[in-house]
Amino acid sequence: MTAGAIIDPHEVDDDAPTPTDLIDQVRAAKAAENAAGLRMFHLAIAWAHAHPETPGDQSWKAPRASYVPGEPMGDGSPVTGDLDEVQWFGIPPITWSAAAPFATANAMSTAAGKAFLRDCLVIRHRMPRVYAKVVAGKVAVWRARRIAGAVLGAPRDVIAHVDRAIAPVAGTAGLITLDRLIDEAMLLLHAEEVEAASLEALEHRHVTLDERSIGHTGIAEMTIRADWADL
Repeated sequence: MTAGAIIDPHEVDDDAPTPTDLIDQVRAAKAAENAAGLRMFHLAIAWAHAHPETPGDQSWKAPRASYVPGEPMGDGSPVTGDLDEVQWFGIPPITWSAAAPFATANAMSTAAGKAFLRDCLVIRHRMPRVYAKVVAGKVAVWRARRIAGAVLGAPRDVIAHVDRAIAPVAGTAGLITLDRLIDEAMLLLHAEEVEAASLEALEHRHVTLDERSIGHTGIAEMTIRADWADL
């Protein structure tokens, strides 16, 4: 074909894939992607279980709850403001050096690898119904991780409630559904705590005028923090 020749879109090779063939290939590729994700999920759990925290680990902050293999982890909710303590509450603590080699092998940053291990452990040890859906291939790992991330550090009864409610729709549920289920669980199971937190938040309402933002136009910036119903 000479340069500048016009290609007729109707001239298609006889062996070119049809639209149906392409869709089938897309589905096959997606199935392979999900299968690879599930394999990585199992490997992450196995890696974490093979690297339990030891008494000599001083650089890793993890919940100090006793862990018995096969038993649920933790009770209640973490009584700490430490982010690691909250996010790793209720799951088996791992040695501080475990995340880096796993992350390197998976082409992740150490922080991302640590988060991946954490989320997989949350699904495995705190959300049995969602875990069953993942293992059965009915829920993609990335969706299950999003659920795990939404309930980090939550009390056992709240997670159990969310696990029961979200499992049937875990394959399609979005963040709005997750937030609603968590709010419902907290109101149902920890109403006093929710009310106390709401009352405390009311103390921080304010309307603030930033005088430094006033320019020659006379326009200034104002910040308002208030109850949504009042805005």
